[in-house]
Amino acid sequence: MTKPGYEQGLVSEYQRLRVEFARHFEDEQYSMEAYDIDSKDYLAEVAALDAELFGQHKSLPVEGFVSVVENGGIVLGIRDGTGSLVGEASVILNNSPEDGDSQIERSLPSNMAYCDGAAIHPSARGKGLQRWLLRAREMVALAAGKELISASVRHRNLASIKSMLREGYFVVADAPHYYGDSTEDARIFLVKVVGSPNPMNMLTLDYNDSASMIAGITDPTTVPQSMSERRDIIALSVENSDDVDEHFNSQIALLLRGGYVAVNSHEIDLQGNIASKNSAIMFVRVASVESELFDKLSDIQRLLHNIFV
Repeated sequence: MTKPGYEQGLVSEYQRLRVEFARHFEDEQYSMEAYDIDSKDYLAEVAALDAELFGQHKSLPVEGFVSVVENGGIVLGIRDGTGSLVGEASVILNNSPEDGDSQIERSLPSNMAYCDGAAIHPSARGKGLQRWLLRAREMVALAAGKELISASVRHRNLASIKSMLREGYFVVADAPHYYGDSTEDARIFLVKVVGSPNPMNMLTLDYNDSASMIAGITDPTTVPQSMSERRDIIALSVENSDDVDEHFNSQIALLLRGGYVAVNSHEIDLQGNIASKNSAIMFVRVASVESELFDKLSDIQRLLHNIFV
């Protein structure tokens, strides 16, 4: 449950964030709003945007957003200079054992907040709004006394994965039945220690030539071999896509259930030209890093994989 004084601390931190946000986007005139149990009237508008932008995967009906705020969570909105809603996100603070849509909502640990999706209208993308929504939800988690904040994404949703890794999240678990039994229901799960940066998200692979670069990147088909060699770092090539690739998902599962976590992403250039650029996600073997943070990640990983059976 949330800590005493949560509402007062949240108001203070939220007002500070709103001022900072408005100053940053002064030219575009974007503004941020928060909707709670007393502002249900706005949630239909939020649900409409969610359905428009997220419907093909897993949109949330207005009743779902109402349930979020009734259970103590917060829904955030971003409006442009015309007053149109162009972004939304929500954060869940307490579990819903009986009617949670996902495995984590039904079994949310008491020290963890959960980012239940976000959507940015195409007209407002590329401006960093997703990162601001991540920061706002972390602020809510901090005010609520949570130690951890988490999120789920599709396996090849690179835009979201990169944004979260930059903000200090780690990819720690795979959830093949997150929403149900269909392959479309699978997700990967990210966790951040609230208020702490990811000390490894600036790591890069420094290659001197294309040959050594290619040698350092693992094709998904060779993940088992790389793991059998007990490599401390495996950089896995990935293409952004909305389509489900079951083989790719299975290789991610091997890494995450084999004691690796994803710590950052970077661009790789296999042929020395812009057209050949692709992305890679860097996985680190948790046991190879001696630190209190990675010991904590190992414990979190075991806990989550017991939930995501």
